[in-house]
Amino acid sequence: MMPAFYQTFFAHLLTARQSLFLHLLVATLQTHKQLALGKLSQALPLPITADSRKRALQRFLTLDKLNIFEAWFPLVLYLVLTHFSKTTTLKLAIDRTDWWHYNVLTVALVWHRHAGSPEFKVSSIPSWQSQRAAASAGSQSL
Repeated sequence: MMPAFYQTFFAHLLTARQSLFLHLLVATLQTHKQLALGKLSQALPLPITADSRKRALQRFLTLDKLNIFEAWFPLVLYLVLTHFSKTTTLKLAIDRTDWWHYNVLTVALVWHRHAGSPEFKVSSIPSWQSQRAAASAGSQSL
């Protein structure tokens, strides 16, 4: 179940139907701990076909309201300001990975052995092209 703050925070951002879907999604994630879109959509307790659940999940995850500026930055800012003093050391976990043909940079705030991802960036340059460009730039400087 989501803490009360998250419920009130997302209540002003999402419609009642979207808020209910978020509660179902969080409960499903807590139970099944699956992040693959197909497996997660199969586990959602909705009385619709598997394809419809997958499309509903895709539509929800790509909502314009769930962007970094309207949803995630204010949420992380509130958590940092209310739960940490100015003398507290904050830990950031940084990870770069190749996903399909894209570079993904993830920065997460670690707190009590839990990590929340306040921001991520997907590079539009495929990883093999960026590696080739870096290699050619290095050989040109010699």
